[in-house]
Amino acid sequence: MRIAGWRSFIKSFKTKSGAVCWVQQTEHQLKNTSLPLVDVGDATLRELLQTYAKEVSSHLKGSEIETYKLNLYSKHPIAENKLVNLTQRHFEHLRDERLKQVKSGTVHADMMMFRRVFKTAIHKWGYGLPKNPVEHLQLPSPHKSRKRRLMPSEKERLLTTASSQRNIYIASIIEFAIETGMRRSEILKLRWCDVDLENGFASL
Repeated sequence: MRIAGWRSFIKSFKTKSGAVCWVQQTEHQLKNTSLPLVDVGDATLRELLQTYAKEVSSHLKGSEIETYKLNLYSKHPIAENKLVNLTQRHFEHLRDERLKQVKSGTVHADMMMFRRVFKTAIHKWGYGLPKNPVEHLQLPSPHKSRKRRLMPSEKERLLTTASSQRNIYIASIIEFAIETGMRRSEILKLRWCDVDLENGFASL
């Protein structure tokens, strides 16, 4: 099936009625959608991931982690697929493969990243793709929240060991983190102008 402004679409059916129904539904969907600004042609997932890393991730806070993940998946076999050929099934296989390697929370975050990449490509950059192949992908459960705090004896052993490390600030940083609940990155980014020692405040 060919519709002006879009790539060609191919799908097989056992019956003619099924094919006709698919054609009508797809035509209606595409004709009620703005024409793509970008003809994806033979573009691969690798090219899209690299473009997203450069155009979007590089401008985000904490871009190093997302950029690392995008580069990691750029080397995965799935990245060799053309965008026009990718389906939800490809990402179901990737999801199941990754669940054997890392925790479910990590896989959940990675699949959400793919969802954002395709959403940006389709709705912001005008890529000529009929749908987001990750939009309705069933995601694994994210990380369970951590509620347990250190027991007094555990804190004492932790700080004693930390005090013996080469870095003389480790024990102080750990104790500061325990008392404030601040993340490591928040603590390390503190400047003297952010700290009010007289009143006991630290501004994030």
